[in-house]
Amino acid sequence: MTLVYLGCAWQLGIYLGVWLHLPSWALGAAAVLCAALAVALRRQRDLTLACVSLLMLTLGLWRYDLARSRLSPGPLAAHNGGGTVALRGLVVEEPRVHDRWADVLVSVQELKAESAWRPMQGLVLVQAPGYQDWRYGDELEIGGRLETPASTDQSSYSAYLARQGIHSLMSYPHFQLIARDRGHALPAFLYSLNRRTRSLIASILPEPEAALLNGILVGSDGGIPRRLMGQFRATGTAHIIAISGFKDSANAALQQAIIVDPSSISWRNAVSVQWPNDSGTFAGSRLARSQCDAGQGSPPSVDLHRAKQSEARVRLG
Repeated sequence: MTLVYLGCAWQLGIYLGVWLHLPSWALGAAAVLCAALAVALRRQRDLTLACVSLLMLTLGLWRYDLARSRLSPGPLAAHNGGGTVALRGLVVEEPRVHDRWADVLVSVQELKAESAWRPMQGLVLVQAPGYQDWRYGDELEIGGRLETPASTDQSSYSAYLARQGIHSLMSYPHFQLIARDRGHALPAFLYSLNRRTRSLIASILPEPEAALLNGILVGSDGGIPRRLMGQFRATGTAHIIAISGFKDSANAALQQAIIVDPSSISWRNAVSVQWPNDSGTFAGSRLARSQCDAGQGSPPSVDLHRAKQSEARVRLG
């Protein structure tokens, strides 16, 4: 029941955040006080639970306040719909590559309007040519027109971006690379490992097999053709190209076996994928069995794909 109490306190904090507008320093002080009381009263179970519940309520208030601040347009959005501006900023995540373009998220640091640079803060989603080699940590100077994300009755694209703190778009601006590797070391290392993995897969497998394996392993589905993505959705198998807890569990099991006894791993079944042919037949993939024998016994095999899809054969209309 302890987890239930803490979860309810967290949800209550988010609910109260709609009406309570407390400053961040007050929430931080309250959180520190609750944590200190929980440690001081740790021998009294009921009082400790009450203090931790108050801590979770305070954190819920802080979480809602953080989300609300991201939903509010910042000073950068005031330039939306105006003339051409120049921006300087950092690429804060790996660009998402599509068929013909790439979405580059830039954290703006300076803005040039009327021939003068001045400090500026905000995020802008830049639509750039897909062949450009932009990466996390690049410092760029870009020039173009800022636009407000559009929304329709069927889907609110602007609300989707606003939840990520993005209130400005720029399409195909002029780019100039100022410097590389200006980001934090840990994300830069992880993104570099991601790029090396994708390059290695591309050097081994042809397309679209390489794009599919990239989607399964690293969650990069930008290189998968639209027609193939549509066939995955039509057959209900699009989940195989999404990062999920199931794949994380399989990956963790394989890594554990490698660490315990690398020499004991044996691959019993190879990966085999058959793509839709011209007649529209989709042969489901047997992505699946890597079995390792570690130690003295043989642990259960790890299925890298659900069994009901591994033998499926679906006729697309």
